[in-house]
Amino acid sequence: MSGGAELLQQETLPKIQETPCVDENGVASEQNVTFTINEEDHTLGNVLRFVLAKYPETDFVGYTVPHPTQYRIILRIQAKKGHKAHDLLVRALKDSRLIFQTMKGTFSDAYKRHSELNNK
Repeated sequence: MSGGAELLQQETLPKIQETPCVDENGVASEQNVTFTINEEDHTLGNVLRFVLAKYPETDFVGYTVPHPTQYRIILRIQAKKGHKAHDLLVRALKDSRLIFQTMKGTFSDAYKRHSELNNK
């Protein structure tokens, strides 16, 4: 198991299946990968798509929910030459966590200030 895959499991993320795209010669590419992320929906899919699209190393990113009754997303990442799609996904997951931690802190602070002002 690669270091990135261990990181994904250690952080108790949903089970992620990685399917490298195969070129015309039958060679799997680390640049172009389709990830199936089980037990997730548009909430995570849209966040990852947004964050990944901001990276200059990303050539293409898109996701889909195959069917409303299937609780999973399919995320396709195409990295630029010299970069790995898996590494971009791990980075996007870490960056997304930081974004949400910042949002939570900002919201909590604002809520506390609002409560203090309205309880006087």
